[in-house]
Parts: sequence; C-alpha cells; structure tokens
Amino acid sequence: MTRTYKQLPVRDLVYSRELTFQYHEYNRKYYRGRLPNIEVYFRSMPKSKQDVLGYTATPEIGDAEYIVINKKLELWREIAEIVLLHEMIHVRFPHAEPDHGKIFEKERRRLIVAGAFDDLI
Repeated sequence: MTRTYKQLPVRDLVYSRELTFQYHEYNRKYYRGRLPNIEVYFRSMPKSKQDVLGYTATPEIGDAEYIVINKKLELWREIAEIVLLHEMIHVRFPHAEPDHGKIFEKERRRLIVAGAFDDLI
C-alpha cells in the first residue's frame, strides 16, 4: 500500500544512491527524462504504518520532493524497485485518484507492456 504525503521531516531518512540512480535510469528509459530530478530514501515506518511500502513526499504545490521506500525492503532489491516504479507513477500523476484509479492503472499497464517489470518479477 502506498500513499502520497505532504512533505515530512527528513529525519530518519537514509539516502539510497542505488535507488536514486535507478530512478534516473527508469526516468530516462520509460519517461524520456520528463520526471523531476528527485532522490530516493529508505525509512523505517512507524508501527502504525508498517504496511506502507513506499510514499512520495510532496510540497503543497508542485513536483514531488522525494520518494521513500520502507527500510524493510532494503535487502529486497527487486521488490524495492517495483515499489519505486509504483511511486514514479505517483510522481508522474500527482493529482490522480488516491485509490489508484483509471489514470494510475493505465500508466501501470503501459510500464508493464514496456517491460519495466520484466527483470523484477
């Protein structure tokens, strides 16, 4: 389950050079470099949010600030990348339905057809 949050304090965030690099690779390959230049972090989720695999932190107005992946996935590279691709859809469509409606599903299908998940599942 993922959610889009207003910008949260950056404490407890651990920068992921690998996933930030992967974000930029996916951005180039699947979005022609059109997504904003953002960074990816790992974070331990609070007990009340243990089911959250990732989220996109956004300012009040404008583009995404950063993507956060649940620290539990740090050793599960393929799953972390699947969550990253999911969050990139939120970056691409920040105002899409929060329940992953038609716009989100259409983009997810486009990524599947383009082969984004082929080496991950």
